[in-house]
Amino acid sequence: EGMAVLASCKQGQQSWEWDEKGRSVFTYYLLEALAGQADLDQKGFVTVSDASRHVTDGVKRWAVEKGVPQTPTLQYTVAGDILLVQYP
Repeated sequence: EGMAVLASCKQGQQSWEWDEKGRSVFTYYLLEALAGQADLDQKGFVTVSDASRHVTDGVKRWAVEKGVPQTPTLQYTVAGDILLVQYP
């Protein structure tokens, strides 16, 4: 029950494209998260919290390397956590 909004950057920042990957930096790391790379505990599923951690870490690392500001944000009002992907 609830709602989560994972945004690509803070207000006033730009969301950057990653030309070498053919998509935005945020989308690249979000797709990685949904493919299972955010399941660090190997529990068989990815939650919003898992995805947020993976995306934020990846985007911030990329932004520091490129010398640009981009910080993903999570607005989260839920009871428990939201399951995004479950693996067999």
